[in-house]
Amino acid sequence: MLTQFLSECAGILRYLEEVSVMAVDCKAAPIQTLRPSSLKNIKVTGGGGTDFREVFKSLHKERIMPDLLVYFTDGYGPFPETPPRFPVLWVLTRHSGEVPAGYGRVVYLNRV
Repeated sequence: MLTQFLSECAGILRYLEEVSVMAVDCKAAPIQTLRPSSLKNIKVTGGGGTDFREVFKSLHKERIMPDLLVYFTDGYGPFPETPPRFPVLWVLTRHSGEVPAGYGRVVYLNRV
């Protein structure tokens, strides 16, 4: 699944000069800036036990208001009490949890 998520990041980078990436499980890792030339160098830590609240806490703490947050996930984990104040696109696997109403749009990632 991680390989497929990174492949989707590579697709996004065909249209943008850079994207910010944050790996999250029970904690949010530092933000990494990803460019087409650095895609192979991304370091993904953690794995399992996702707490969705952590990415939103981290963004709030750093005073980052993204134009769009694309969240690749299996959808299992606790959500913040209140919906985010910026657009979120949840990219879920076919066998995934559910995103609460009002927390953004959901699309499903087709397995290759």
